[in-house]
Amino acid sequence: MNWLNGGATLEKIERVDGENAYVVKISDNKRIYYSVDTGLKVKEVNVQEVQGQSIESTLLYGDYNEVGGIQFPFTLTQSQGPQSIDFKMTDIKVNEGVTDADFD
Repeated sequence: MNWLNGGATLEKIERVDGENAYVVKISDNKRIYYSVDTGLKVKEVNVQEVQGQSIESTLLYGDYNEVGGIQFPFTLTQSQGPQSIDFKMTDIKVNEGVTDADFD
């Protein structure tokens, strides 16, 4: 909701890894893509100025699985220039070992 106050706009629908995704322009330097079918985030693109050059970095989200009633991406792929790094989660734990007493 804070993005709406900052001028975020729905730009268009674009294909991302074979599925349609809403493109939300957060700023001139940031766009986030959400699956039309699931509503889940599938891609994020950021542009940064580094030593006078614009550098684009892309983060792809995939292999969503439910953990504790919440969908989490178990695969992240970050690309910047010619480099690409894959992150694969094997396990995600939500609030395990935490009780209400921990917040008293």
